[in-house]
Amino acid sequence: KTASTASAARSATAAGAAGASAAAAAAAAVADSAAPMDVVDDVPTVPPLEAPQVPGTAGVSIECLAFACPQVLDARLAEAQSEHTMSFIVGDDMVPRLSYATVQDLRNAVLLLSRPGATRPQGLPTPAEILQLETAGEIEALGRAYAALKPLVATSPGRLFPSGRLVQLPPNGGAAWEVDHSAVDELRISSDMGAAHLPRRCLLAVQEACKH
Repeated sequence: KTASTASAARSATAAGAAGASAAAAAAAAVADSAAPMDVVDDVPTVPPLEAPQVPGTAGVSIECLAFACPQVLDARLAEAQSEHTMSFIVGDDMVPRLSYATVQDLRNAVLLLSRPGATRPQGLPTPAEILQLETAGEIEALGRAYAALKPLVATSPGRLFPSGRLVQLPPNGGAAWEVDHSAVDELRISSDMGAAHLPRRCLLAVQEACKH
């Protein structure tokens, strides 16, 4: 999911002197809201900022439709955007699932599965055994292996998510459905993880979803 990110948004701006005054008001509001940070267990926490009131925007509703939005916000901030932002994800698109944390998780999984038998946690199959299960269509066995592996490797800190509500679009057409953060909290390795990010794929997926 390292391809370009397409996003669409509606925004309203003032012109001329109104634009200058709006920018000045926004800057003043941000400056006024800068409060000292609290430190809890040596981890700085930033107090929430109130949105600046821009003259001329009272009653204006701003919505954002984001396509293949990357992981840019922590869970709290991502959820805070839910009232006005909706992020669409096509199939196994890697960009909405790609962050330093998920890459570390993938590395940890590869290293753990590659350990010699005596040092591998009990019950985890080898990479060769996983491929055999996939070839044989042993979905339940693969599910058990996945359930045993994930708690051991999905522990990297600094997890990020796309902004707002998350909507999953099937890659080959069909109805869309809303998902939670767990749907993008790990990289999905598939032959379509890169191609699903292409703008044309997003457009076709949206067009198909609109038919349902």
